[in-house]
Amino acid sequence: MRCLASLTMDFPDRIRSRMQALHLSAAELAQLVGVSKGAVTHWTTGANKVSGKNLIALAKALECDVSWLVNDEARTVTIGSYARTARASEARDATTALILEMLKKHAGKSLNNAAKQRIAQALAESLKPSPPAIGESPLASPRNAAGEGEICIPHLDLQALAPDGKLPADYSEAVHSITVSETFLREQGVNYTRAANLAVVTQWGQSMEGTLSDRDPVIVDCGVNEFVGDGVYLITWAGHLFIRRLQLAGNDQVEMVADNPVHKGRVASMGDVVIHASALLAWSARKL
Repeated sequence: MRCLASLTMDFPDRIRSRMQALHLSAAELAQLVGVSKGAVTHWTTGANKVSGKNLIALAKALECDVSWLVNDEARTVTIGSYARTARASEARDATTALILEMLKKHAGKSLNNAAKQRIAQALAESLKPSPPAIGESPLASPRNAAGEGEICIPHLDLQALAPDGKLPADYSEAVHSITVSETFLREQGVNYTRAANLAVVTQWGQSMEGTLSDRDPVIVDCGVNEFVGDGVYLITWAGHLFIRRLQLAGNDQVEMVADNPVHKGRVASMGDVVIHASALLAWSARKL
């Protein structure tokens, strides 16, 4: 579906309009972009600006082009789904964002906003992918590659969640996306908040051996950000990322259980544990 939006709106207005169109709350948008809810609030009120990697992630989450999101010319454009040309669009938007940053830093005194935007849009036009040749398949985005009754689950950027942007030393991604049928998930008894909240992460290390092996892809639900009962969660505690089984251990306390008995469990205050997602299903890979 395509929608029309007026560019007479300012930047915060455009963010809010896309959030409303996609029925996204500030917390949900923050999860998709990989920032705090407070950061999204600052963007939607105009208190802070967004640029660079966050700008690209924001446009992706809002399913719009970076050039539209930052454009301030008073005209109406058609906004296509950001995801329709995923890899080519990401490359184009990354380059556009980079040029906009350079223009702001180095050419602000000599170029007005209209001139800057014309340069940025000309660049975006020049980077649009050419139509595929006969017999060549066009690039499809992960979100739209799935057929009817299927869900394409993208990978979760753990670097955005990791304290100080540092991933665990033994972390390496094994899978970037998984396409599954909704019927299969139902047959496995998997319940989730909504399909858009699903993501895939890669288990690292041996701490959950017996349940999860090293480098097992794990489907998680990023719509679960609080303890909802005993289960496996993606969490941050004491400045480190973990996938751990959480069990209620008393008033406002949880036990963080490593299913591998070699690893000692820990008891922590609920307030000290940040829950990023609940783990739903291990996509185990076994050599035959």
